[in-house]
Amino acid sequence: MKEGLILGYQKHRVEEYREPPTVIQCYKCQSFGHTYHNCSSIQKCLRCGEEHNIKDCKKEKIQKKCANCQGDHIAMYKGCPAYQKARSEAKETQPKTYAEATKIQVTNKLPKSEKTNIILFCAELIRACLTKANISIRSSDILAYASHLALTHFNINVKGEELFEILNPPPPP
Repeated sequence: MKEGLILGYQKHRVEEYREPPTVIQCYKCQSFGHTYHNCSSIQKCLRCGEEHNIKDCKKEKIQKKCANCQGDHIAMYKGCPAYQKARSEAKETQPKTYAEATKIQVTNKLPKSEKTNIILFCAELIRACLTKANISIRSSDILAYASHLALTHFNINVKGEELFEILNPPPPP
């Protein structure tokens, strides 16, 4: 396969499969599985694991303590037992073959009503978080974010006209 793959009369380059990054880490609380954009946990220092930003850390650079396992390393150390555990858990849930990945795409074939319910569920989650944070935003923007959330987390792709129908439901009979 190093030479490539010939389809028809055209030669196509073939690359070796590279495993995608399996673990995301929050640089606010240093935990795994989410990012700082949606973190409600307390700020923890990357270097010493205490409750402050690394910019405000008074510890010497040689005084390291992991916020995840209390080990003698920084929280983003790839040899950390907490990282290794999160990585192995993530590998178990990721598709290993093309066939497994295509099975995941089946959620895109959900009936429109189920897609609508999931998007409205996402919108309610967003609205609740914004209300708790005392933030006001237009409903159309919330639904747009909800649509994006449904796509990224539930693997549901919604066409523009479907989103328009959700935004402007027909009047009840």
